[in-house]
This record gives sequence, structure tokens and C-alpha cells, in this order.
Amino acid sequence: MSDLLIRNIPDHLKADISRRARETGRSLSDEVKELLRKGLLADLEKQAPAGETAYDAMRRAFAGAHLSDADHGKLMEGVEAGREDMGRTVPDPG
Repeated sequence: MSDLLIRNIPDHLKADISRRARETGRSLSDEVKELLRKGLLADLEKQAPAGETAYDAMRRAFAGAHLSDADHGKLMEGVEAGREDMGRTVPDPG
């Protein structure tokens, strides 16, 4: 693993993160990592890659669920069993 140094964080932002860390029982560092992970996932959820399959979209939708690989595989097998074509592309909303 590597380190990341973030400079010039506004005091109110650090206070908000510290408060959340206390509320969740995480260290300040672990809380920041969780917030970064959630932010990246939220950004990815907004942007469906061109040609993404329905299977890939489901996998992306459950990315933040903290499932083990085995549990994720079981979930996707269940979804796939109920779908006729998990390989079709996701329609473009635009």
C-alpha cells in the first residue's frame, strides 16, 4: 500500500470528517479512505461505459456492497438465471 498526503484541507471539512469517523468508529484515515471509495463508486455509477453489458452494469451497481467474490458470484448467478440475455448492451439514456 502507499501513502497519500493531502494539504490545505479546510478546518470545517476536517472537522466534518473527524465527526463522521467518531460516529462510525473508524480512524480518521480509515474514514477518509471510505469517503474516497464511496465518491469514486458514485462517480462510476453515473458513467456507464460505452457497450457495457447488463451483467457489467449489475456488477458495478453492487460494487459497494462489500460482498466476497464467492457471494458476488452467487448473486450474479441468481440474476443471470432470471434473465434471458445478460450480454445485451445497456441502452444509452441520452
